[in-house]
Amino acid sequence: MRTLCSRLDKRGYPARAFSYRTLLDDTERNIATLTRYVAQIDAKHLHLVAHSLGGLLCWRYLQGAHDERVRTLVMLGSPIRGSAVARRLAASPAGKLLLGRAGDTLESGVPLTLPTGVRVGVIAGNLGVGLARGILRMSAPHDGTVQLTETQVERANDSLTLPVSHTGLIFSSTVAEQVVHFLDTGRFRHVASMR
Repeated sequence: MRTLCSRLDKRGYPARAFSYRTLLDDTERNIATLTRYVAQIDAKHLHLVAHSLGGLLCWRYLQGAHDERVRTLVMLGSPIRGSAVARRLAASPAGKLLLGRAGDTLESGVPLTLPTGVRVGVIAGNLGVGLARGILRMSAPHDGTVQLTETQVERANDSLTLPVSHTGLIFSSTVAEQVVHFLDTGRFRHVASMR
């Protein structure tokens, strides 16, 4: 997330990277850690930008007693509806170990209710390259790890699909530009031929 944070900083959004322990801590503990982290930030308004499982943790955080300064959530490749790849991995002891203690959230997704007053943006990738293709035959379109249908949120203010892989979502300058545009306007910039 440091590359993305740097790009957001340069566009006028001072960014911090939140780290959490997916292998050792379960979802509830990670949400508690996120709650404490957000509470100590000195700012009038806050925006959450999260990748993959991070988006699910932020969503769950917003469903609970969250900080009312949080105005926006932008999720990048987050399998909000649950991940078929995670379910396949969880079927074996080695795969379950790889998913860690927060893996159950990846498997099942999260309840699709969100408090009012929070703008939600969803960016998904459709460049189907990545290690997960070797684990599961994935239905197109997908980003190599997460299927497009797994990222869809009906109540999102806007959503966008870009030609990037799952990992590429956090390194793409186009994704960073789209995040900034959403933070500025509450919408993505929809252009027919983006790279």
